[in-house]
Amino acid sequence: MQRAIPILLLLLVLVSCEPQPKACLDWEDTIEAGTQLHLESCSEDYDFLTWEFSDDIGYLSEVVPRIFEDEENMSVKLTAYSDGAYRSDEVIFPFKTSFRYIDRMEVVGESNYSALELRMSGGAFLGGDAKGTFTESAPYFVYVWPETKVVIESKRSDIAVFGYKNGSDISLGSKTINFETYKENPMVLETTDGLSVKVYWTYRD
Repeated sequence: MQRAIPILLLLLVLVSCEPQPKACLDWEDTIEAGTQLHLESCSEDYDFLTWEFSDDIGYLSEVVPRIFEDEENMSVKLTAYSDGAYRSDEVIFPFKTSFRYIDRMEVVGESNYSALELRMSGGAFLGGDAKGTFTESAPYFVYVWPETKVVIESKRSDIAVFGYKNGSDISLGSKTINFETYKENPMVLETTDGLSVKVYWTYRD
């Protein structure tokens, strides 16, 4: 009986040395809808993870592949397990899903055009009074959101800029972008006559 006590104490010490798992999510408050995502956690000292989303979809994996088809307010419960599932830690993270929307176009440089226009899948957006010198601190703007809601679809698409002079529209440059993988904000386009065009996107409010 006396030998059993040291063995029991040794087992208790070994168990106490097992690290406590830490469940962690470090996401933005808004996650993009309509595109393939691979969601990961920042959890530590775990053997396996379970994910329970508020739309009743669950996963047992380190990385979650998901496409959120709609814009919603959601949450996920992430549980980190260790020591054969005897130890666990969980975190509940609220988030919303949103498509990307065209927000505005900003132009920097010397413009001799009466108007500048942004064209892309979803529409054309024209701004007048475009003659002048525009700087980084005082650029030329063409606003799209929120009056017009243009979704950036996860596919290859063209963005083009046109200038208007003497009643004619002149192509100043275009760019083909694969929006499935391209997530930069803003999107930058240099025109043939030296204008620097930045196209910004935004999530829903």
